[in-house]
Formats: sequence, C-alpha cells, structure tokens
Amino acid sequence: MLRRARAVHDRPLAGGPRGRFRRRGPLHAAKRELLEETGVTASDWSSLGRMNALNGIADAPEYVFLARGLTMTDAAVSQREEGIDAVRWIPFAEALELVASGEVSDGETIGALALAGIRLGRFR
Repeated sequence: MLRRARAVHDRPLAGGPRGRFRRRGPLHAAKRELLEETGVTASDWSSLGRMNALNGIADAPEYVFLARGLTMTDAAVSQREEGIDAVRWIPFAEALELVASGEVSDGETIGALALAGIRLGRFR
C-alpha cells in the first residue's frame, strides 16, 4: 500500500501503484510503475482484468495485474519524485480492513483488490 499526496485532497491518500501506458502497452506500464513506486520487480505477472473507472465520462480503461515472485530494490529517489511518502507491505485481509475503515477510498485500488480477491479465491 502506498501513501502519496494528491493535489485535489488536503491529505495523503493510501492506494496501490498505478500509472499510464502509451505505446508499449499496459503490462509494460505495470512493471515500470511497480518498480518506480515500490522498488519491486516481479518474475511472474498475471492479468486480472480491465476496469472502466470513468465509465460514462471518458474512455479511460484501466488494466489490473497480479505480480508474484517479487524482488525488492531501492526506489527512494523515484518515490520522492512521485510524491510517495510511505510504502507498506500488508496482508490482503488488512488491505480489506483499510477499505472498510475508509482509509483506502479510491476506486482503482478497491477495484484492483476485488479482482485480486476473486482470482485468489479470497471471497468464497
């Protein structure tokens, strides 16, 4: 879970890594953003699906991936550049508790957690 400043809010918000993709596609962007925002690389990537967070407003698809086989590196410089002031590794159940408490309130993170929970069989 990341905590970063967002211009439209008066406090840092918790959520997952995210970014935009251009020519190279969503998987390349996911790998880049995970490294830049958390300092993590992954050896195994699975697509969890596509979301439309701005449905009815704009055509802005969002792609969600599950990363496994993680290796930690140092990302202090890129985290500062991204406005990230904290990265915490937490169990899935705790991430859901953060959603329930309202600490995590952005739709992209909630949707990504839902897709991950479904894929991992955590909601049965």
